[in-house]
Amino acid sequence: MMIDEGIRKLLKHFTIPGESQVVDRIIDCFSKIFYEQNREDNIFHHSDAVYSFSYLLMMLQTNLHNPQVL
Repeated sequence: MMIDEGIRKLLKHFTIPGESQVVDRIIDCFSKIFYEQNREDNIFHHSDAVYSFSYLLMMLQTNLHNPQVL
């Protein structure tokens, strides 16, 4: 599974509030689980890399689609 597919599946079930601590915890848990479940075919060498990439994807998506972000 690709990271963007995993994040989409995760976020279909709830909406992340705007608090950075909550977002950080959710992305951290997601990255650890994603890394463990995709260890054999994973291009990432550690769950921290998955975390960084996931957070980056979420921020880019927010910048593209949120009209409040300039």
